[in-house]
Amino acid sequence: MILHQGQHVYLNNFPSFDFTDIVNLWLSNKLYQCDNHVDQALPTVIVQDNLLPETWETRPNWLTAPQKSLPLSFNHASFHNEIEPATFKFYCQNPERWKTDLWNLADDRLANQRVTALIPHKTGTINGIPRLELTLSSSQPLGLISAMLLDYGEAHRLTTQPTKLMPNGMPLGYRWYTDNLFEFTLAQQPSAAHLIARGHLNLQNRISADQDQNLIANQFYHVELPLQPTYYHLLAERKLVVILFSTDFQMTIRGNQAITYQLQPQASRLILPWQTD
Repeated sequence: MILHQGQHVYLNNFPSFDFTDIVNLWLSNKLYQCDNHVDQALPTVIVQDNLLPETWETRPNWLTAPQKSLPLSFNHASFHNEIEPATFKFYCQNPERWKTDLWNLADDRLANQRVTALIPHKTGTINGIPRLELTLSSSQPLGLISAMLLDYGEAHRLTTQPTKLMPNGMPLGYRWYTDNLFEFTLAQQPSAAHLIARGHLNLQNRISADQDQNLIANQFYHVELPLQPTYYHLLAERKLVVILFSTDFQMTIRGNQAITYQLQPQASRLILPWQTD
């Protein structure tokens, strides 16, 4: 397994990583029965470090870190889904702006549509599936819960799209033509936050995506919300932040119903697959 920190891209033209050689070894062994000991030569997991450019690490496994339960102290006990119609229309047309406003904890523009929790931590690695445990209610017999886990703090972070290093710098690239050389590099400008993982839960499918359940308005339910699996190195000087909200303008159906969600704060936890450095 090869894990990198960017979007869906091919890695054959990254100077820091011998992707083509790895694929050649693997296919030679599995398709042509070449006795090249690939199973012993290659590590089980190769993962790109999210802090240092051109840095790849080997790991014996993934999704196996011990679970650490952390209480969540949200800044409020409730949040709303509905926003002013003109703002709703604007966010539908500009979902990136919605994300910027949501992440700006100093801006109260979306203060009623979110609750946030800051989580103290030491330097370590999230290795697996972060999971939220929540007890909450909806004021309507329907509901959608969304969550983001953020690495929060001003820093130069790796770009999510690779940077072009040299045009046509690789011979015999894609379809045997020359190919551009790319790398994930540190952004020239610092960013205030970075998304580690996100997740969504339809409260009428709170047990399983293929199992509908009635939702009684204003009744509290205990739910589990798994976030995307990840491998992410976090520094102690940065903050770990959970943002809980409803409509995700980048990912989910864009509803603007008048729904209020109530939390039982003492029953809110983040289960983190955590390895301390």
